[in-house]
Amino acid sequence: MRYEIPIQIIELEPENYHPLIECRFDHENSGYWVIDTGASRSVFDSGLEQWYSLNEDSSNMLQSAGINGDPFNSHVAVLKSLSFGDFDLSGESIALISLEQINELYSRFTDVKIAGLVGSDWLCRFNAIIDFERKVLVLNC
Repeated sequence: MRYEIPIQIIELEPENYHPLIECRFDHENSGYWVIDTGASRSVFDSGLEQWYSLNEDSSNMLQSAGINGDPFNSHVAVLKSLSFGDFDLSGESIALISLEQINELYSRFTDVKIAGLVGSDWLCRFNAIIDFERKVLVLNC
């Protein structure tokens, strides 16, 4: 199956571009994900508790590191309801981190709220193509 998801390009500062895709949680609620090819793992905002189920089993912890290299633990959760257009990710496992700092940064330039980061794990798994000319993310499943 091939899915084409529209990309929005946000310029936070001059020549500082962030490609975003919109997600739907249900018929009334949506959010945005940054396509982050430098992130090894896709992550979801831990503050959006209504959209994931957390398994309290301590074996579901991941060792993670941010761009500064400082390690931290993150939980693994299951997305309750999430889709990018027709591409449904409900039931997908995801790492949780706080995206509060990212959303604080974005709030200075735009009203977009970031729900997650699409990392290289999903980009590789779904044989993604980022087509900047057409402004679409192509996922092949």
